Amino acid sequence: MAITKISGTGNGNITDTGGENCTKRGFVYDVASKALPGNVAPGSSGYASNVETTGSYGAGAFTDEITGLSAGTLYYVRAYAYNSVGYSYGAEVSFTTLAPAQAGFLYLMI
Repeated sequence: MAITKISGTGNGNITDTGGENCTKRGFVYDVASKALPGNVAPGSSGYASNVETTGSYGAGAFTDEITGLSAGTLYYVRAYAYNSVGYSYGAEVSFTTLAPAQAGFLYLMI
């Protein structure tokens, strides 16, 4: 996972589509840990935000950039995918964005 002060790269993996490609995949994220959402849309998952792509996706790994984050903050993230059967979420993982640069002081002794 690539992490900066304001972003992180989410990594997910669709392990089984049940015979039908997924039409949505993405990541939900928040500053607080959440229980496994179950078969609900990201907006009803309890997580504050999500990033999503649409298309036709078979089994396999995927990534997406999670942006607009706050520096030095712990985030909790889950990957998800959707097809006509519904939503499926992966395990929750966490990461901390890089801390903001601290101002340095130059002292001169005379």
